[in-house]
Amino acid sequence: MLNKIIVFLTFTVAFYCSAESLVRLTPVATEQHQLQVEIEMDQLDGQTLQFAMPIWRTGRYEQLDFASAMTNLEVVDSKGNPLPVTAISDHQWQAPLAGSDSAVIRYLLTADDLAMRTRHLDESHLFVDFAAAVVAVEGVQEQSYQVELSVPRHWQVRSGLAQGATANVLIADNYQQLVDSPVEAGEHEYRSFNYQGAKFELVVWGHTPADLDKLNADIKKLVVASYQLWGHFPFSKYVFMVHATDNIRGGTEHLNSTIMQWDRFKFNDDENYLDFMGLVAHEFVHTWNVKAYRPAAFVPYDLNHRHHSTLLWLAEGSTSYLQEKLLLKSGLMDEAKFYQRLAKRLSRHQATPGGSHQAVADASWYKWNQHGGQHGHNFDANIYQEGFAATLALDIWLLQHSDNQAGVAALHRLLYQRFSLPNGLTEAQVQQAMAELVTTPADVGQWWQQHIDSPLAVDWSELLAEAGLQNKANDKAKFWFGASLKAAAEALKVGAVATDSPAWTAGLTQGDRIVAVDGFAVHSGNFDRVQHSWAAGQTLHLHLFRQGILTKREVTLAPPQQLINKLQVAPKTSSEADALRKAWLANR
Repeated sequence: MLNKIIVFLTFTVAFYCSAESLVRLTPVATEQHQLQVEIEMDQLDGQTLQFAMPIWRTGRYEQLDFASAMTNLEVVDSKGNPLPVTAISDHQWQAPLAGSDSAVIRYLLTADDLAMRTRHLDESHLFVDFAAAVVAVEGVQEQSYQVELSVPRHWQVRSGLAQGATANVLIADNYQQLVDSPVEAGEHEYRSFNYQGAKFELVVWGHTPADLDKLNADIKKLVVASYQLWGHFPFSKYVFMVHATDNIRGGTEHLNSTIMQWDRFKFNDDENYLDFMGLVAHEFVHTWNVKAYRPAAFVPYDLNHRHHSTLLWLAEGSTSYLQEKLLLKSGLMDEAKFYQRLAKRLSRHQATPGGSHQAVADASWYKWNQHGGQHGHNFDANIYQEGFAATLALDIWLLQHSDNQAGVAALHRLLYQRFSLPNGLTEAQVQQAMAELVTTPADVGQWWQQHIDSPLAVDWSELLAEAGLQNKANDKAKFWFGASLKAAAEALKVGAVATDSPAWTAGLTQGDRIVAVDGFAVHSGNFDRVQHSWAAGQTLHLHLFRQGILTKREVTLAPPQQLINKLQVAPKTSSEADALRKAWLANR
């Protein structure tokens, strides 16, 4: 008989069960987000029970403190006798089994972390990423898991996990599958469709005026385009979970589902809707790039330790790149919009000093140590931003060296076919796949050294010209200040200051509050008008507050940076450029 771990998520006392399930009920208040968790195990080996709450979750390479939301932790044996629990660290514990081969771990969990997409409970729903709710027990993680949710009868339960005997019972093959398969239970809007033998579900929690039928139909367009790229679905069912609430944004990929969050009122204008569809595309691409094949350091997932890889740019940056190609391929945006969004990304890449300071591979390796701010802006490369740019360069390079037959899409298709789980992806394997795709003499190692193992330094105007594109300069830009300025009611708040910029040279720093320029007050009410009088070469006399003390600085504005602004097809192009652009847009 297979050992089975039973995880009970309970938040109502109106629940009855048979004795063999060993469920313990605790009165909790949904409005206060209190969730009782019990984990029952039998056929345990050894003298000591060791368990830990994960310190990170899949899809986010950042250490998180899940254990801080736990309280009333206890362990009991099969007879209900309490076992002494000893803390090994701030997220690890042990308890002597005292000859017992079964035990129950229970604790109260505050499930109020909606924005991080980990766990949230209120009177209308329960969302759980099990990595943030269920401890990993040593020696039993390969066993099957049964999840029972004691929820109101009118609530729907949706998850990528298989359903058990009843609608509120879910089955996971092992702990790895459990922590990569969240559940959304509650009052939802629901849509679904089928394609190529797989079922797709759209589950929307939160009240929104969005046209969900249109949303469902547009998601299907992305699904079709993705199938055309990879040629196979690594699942039989996939769940698109959406939290539509206020002032929220983001998404997390999972094994056969995704959780996405969006402001409930931002589905009905074209730009925000397209941004959301980009999020959908991004998370769905991860079904292959990360969930089906991923860097070896993360195979299998070990959520109790940090692991490092030089390939996170491929996992995230290439995903960001492919999302744009899928939006184009699916017909959700046209060629002009594709160029517009591409120009916006490249402009941001060019304007961020960190990308010219740190190699793409190093940015991947040190992702756990990056925390943004002024230091991050100036000295850290962003795996999404730099990875996107590197993937664009790689796409064009591959096409140019394969007679326009094989680009980044072909590369990822090959990685899926050749290096899917349980294999882990290495740099050597990615370079091997690149070498297999090229048909003309090409030095893969040299390309990798110049674009991945070094800070990315590409002349984008020159590279894109090879595909027949030209950049139209921004005629409205008159100067470069070198720091972001956010207009507030009584001041301009200084954001990250770029190295070697006018603001940097003048001694400005993030957090300064500029209250006057050339003797005139500046604030949100007049900033747009004031800056229209500024020009390159002009010296501004600033009054600003730093640490509550009024001080003065002088900034001499520089000429505007030469950034990618607007991409368009050049009036005259060669047949070679036209052929390259056609293959590039076709996502080969």
